[in-house]
Amino acid sequence: MFRSDAGYAFRKNQRVGGDHAQRTPRPDQPFRPLVCGGLVEPRLHVVASWSDVVALGLAFPGVELGTSYGTPALRVRKALLCRLRTEADALVLRVVDMGEREALMHDRPDVFFSTPHYDGYPYVLVRLDVVDSRELAELVEEIWRSRAPKRLVAEYEESTGG
Repeated sequence: MFRSDAGYAFRKNQRVGGDHAQRTPRPDQPFRPLVCGGLVEPRLHVVASWSDVVALGLAFPGVELGTSYGTPALRVRKALLCRLRTEADALVLRVVDMGEREALMHDRPDVFFSTPHYDGYPYVLVRLDVVDSRELAELVEEIWRSRAPKRLVAEYEESTGG
């Protein structure tokens, strides 16, 4: 059994059903993303945490909470979307391609960075304490759309009208 920051209990690699978007994190959590059609409602910037990333990811069909290299991770059909970095100071986020990775690091070096370990791979490190919640939501949705099976994406678009 794995317990997330938000107080949810999960079994390793548990698939989450359709009612997961109605779950509410503990009231002492400073940030609760309100997911509607895959986007977070505009609000003042507050520090994001792993529980916020989990809430964003579980809003999409087929996303599973598990582990990767001993850290909590989100996957869709065994394809890694993101994971918490071992040092827990950043999120390891898969991006669509190397061009997007370079653009993110060039445009916002205070938020997005890399280490030599990730050179040559489509992953970027995201500082959770400074990333904008809307930008984080958009990145999670974008990578979900690129890694999820086309059928899941089509079902999601049909059910949300987007």
